[in-house]
Amino acid sequence: MRRLKVKDMPADCRYNKLRSDSKLFMNTMRMIVYRVETAVANVLSPWYNRATEEGRMLVKEIIKNDADLIPDIQNKTLTVRLHSLSTPRANNAAKVLCKVLNETETPFPGKDLRLVYKTCDFFLREVRNSEISTCSK
Repeated sequence: MRRLKVKDMPADCRYNKLRSDSKLFMNTMRMIVYRVETAVANVLSPWYNRATEEGRMLVKEIIKNDADLIPDIQNKTLTVRLHSLSTPRANNAAKVLCKVLNETETPFPGKDLRLVYKTCDFFLREVRNSEISTCSK
């Protein structure tokens, strides 16, 4: 297999690295995300025993996990329903995070809706007698 150097490639096929302003923007976004993860992990630390070792990892799991968005125009809310996480400890931490976020009464940007955070098991209790579970994966 023969290797080509970038300088030997035709100009229209060359690898284009990020422009410096794009790279600066991406690095800024990474720093913001890191700080948000750290701040949320710090909020969870009083309720999560292993927060110093696993806090940011838990926050990443919550962020990457599936969620349902349920608008309720009559009550002017947008419910974010978090699906179940990998462990009961993580689910308990998500419940705490939902409680803390709900206390902020955050409005959804650009709409007259208030964000409401719930975990999936809250809805499972409401539909326990139903045969349909919207929270199962």
